[in-house]
Amino acid sequence: MNEKLFKDVFPGIDLGESDEIFDDVYVTGVDYVKDSATLYVSIRSTHLIPRNNIKEVETAIRLFVFGEYSSTTIKIEERYMLSVQYTLSILIDAYFDSILEELRESNPLDHALVKNSHITVEDNRIVIDIPEGLMSVRRKPNIEKFINHILAERFGLNANTVVNIVLNPKLERATAEEALENMDIQAGLPSAEEKQREVEKQLEEAYDADNNMVILN
Repeated sequence: MNEKLFKDVFPGIDLGESDEIFDDVYVTGVDYVKDSATLYVSIRSTHLIPRNNIKEVETAIRLFVFGEYSSTTIKIEERYMLSVQYTLSILIDAYFDSILEELRESNPLDHALVKNSHITVEDNRIVIDIPEGLMSVRRKPNIEKFINHILAERFGLNANTVVNIVLNPKLERATAEEALENMDIQAGLPSAEEKQREVEKQLEEAYDADNNMVILN
C-alpha cells in the first residue's frame, strides 16, 4: 500500500494519551497473518515514540478494528527517519528505556541482567557492563543480538553491541574485605573471628549469674 497518515488509515480511532504523538506518523503497510491471528502495522516516524505509547496504540487498534473481546494480536513495526543530530550516543540516551521495556517483554531474565547496567557508547559501539554469573555468560549473545536487531531494523544503524561481563560489586566488596583481613593477619593483628571471640569471652567473664546481668568495669 502507499503510505498514508496513521489517522487516515484509522479515522476516528481513540489513541488516548498517545493521540498527538501520532499526528504526523505514517502507515507504510498493514498485513494480517491468519495462522497467528496477528495484524502487523508498519509505521514511519520522524520522531521517537516511547514503548509505552506503542503498546497503548496497539491496544487502541485492536479495539478499533476487532472489538473488545477479540484475541487478535496487534504488532506495530516501527521505522524511524531521524535528523542527523541523533548520533548513536544521543539515540541511546533517549531511547534505551524503550529498548529495556521491550527486552523485558521479550525475556525478563535478559532485562534483569541489563536494567541496572553501566553503558558507554563510542562511535558505533555500545558496551554494556553486566554482573558476572552463569546466566550472564549464557544470555550475552542474545542480549547483543536483540539490541543490534532493533537498531538495524528501526534506525538503519549498523551498531556493534558488546556485553561486557564484570565482577559482581557485592563479590568485589567481599573480596576487598577478605584482602583487608588477610593483611591484618599477616601484620599479626587479630582476624574478625578472633575479635568476635575476644568480645564474647569478655562478656562471659563480666556476667553476674546471681543477678543475671553483665557488669562492666
